[in-house]
Amino acid sequence: MKKIGFAIGIMLLLGATACSTNKTNDSQQTEMKTAASKLVSSLKATQESYSLNDTISLEFTVTNPTKETIRFTQYHTPFEGMMSKFLDVTDSNGNEMNYIGAMAKRMMPPPESSYHTLQPGESKSVKFSLKKGYEILKPGVYKINYNQVSINEIKGSKTLKITVTE
Repeated sequence: MKKIGFAIGIMLLLGATACSTNKTNDSQQTEMKTAASKLVSSLKATQESYSLNDTISLEFTVTNPTKETIRFTQYHTPFEGMMSKFLDVTDSNGNEMNYIGAMAKRMMPPPESSYHTLQPGESKSVKFSLKKGYEILKPGVYKINYNQVSINEIKGSKTLKITVTE
């Protein structure tokens, strides 16, 4: 009976530790969301139009328009490469293009190494290939939007339109 009581005590202690860890993580995430939600993103095509055989190179920029230094995690952005479906890509008929990139499982809270810091008025940009994560199989006009998620809440960009030719 003493062994059972001891085991239950240990389980309760471990449960309490896990709960307090989750509370810390939640407050860290809330703090991160509040700061990052002030950041603004933009998407830019690196050329006027692309052929189906081209690499479709885009540039993603995050800007800090505030007067405070803000950190954001690279999770769910092109800063970590094609590790999640961070864009909504549709053709001229409104059909969503398939995401073919990796889907990463992530540590929560994000490790310190996953953060970027932006000073007031500062921007950071990264170029990436759309075709490394999305199926672009036919010529046409495509609409691309950064899909903001709760992990970093960087404000989404205006819709980018690109033309893909034969």
